[in-house]
Parts: sequence; structure tokens; C-alpha cells
Amino acid sequence: RSQGPAASAPQQQATTAAAVLGLCSQPIMWWSLYTLKTTGCGLPAGPFGLLGAAEGISYLVVIGFVAAALLSKATSGSGLPAGPGGLLGAAEG
Repeated sequence: RSQGPAASAPQQQATTAAAVLGLCSQPIMWWSLYTLKTTGCGLPAGPFGLLGAAEGISYLVVIGFVAAALLSKATSGSGLPAGPGGLLGAAEG
């Protein structure tokens, strides 16, 4: 499961993309939660509904990371691997 030198280039690219998506999703999710706490509703839809879409996608990405980390912890005893540059571990938290 580790991302050592034997990991293929497409696998490393996918892992890096997932890590970057996770790191970008967390601030949007926290902003949404703060807005929900202070105003009683989530983020506004924004132009063309893009902000609302980003909010929904962010929740799904974060939930996916939590599920993957829990599954990894239950099956291997440790969380997600660090990934290239430690990005996946950073996205996991």
C-alpha cells in the first residue's frame, strides 16, 4: 500500500490529484460549517451555482477521505499512506 519507488506514474498522479482535491476541499467545508453556524444556512449558490456545487463536492470529498482512512485503519492498523510529498497524509489530517 505504500507509495514507494515501485508505484507506477499513473498511480502517483492519481494519488497526488486526490491529495490536492482533499486539501482544497477542507477549507471550503470548514467555511460552509462556519457559515451554517453563524447564519443558519450553508453557502450561497454563487454565480452559476458554482459555490454551492463546490460546497457539495467538498463534503463528498471529505467524507470519502474519512471513509478511506477508517477502512485503512480497520484493515491495516494505520491510516492512509503519506503519498507523494506527504500530500495524502496532510489531506487526511
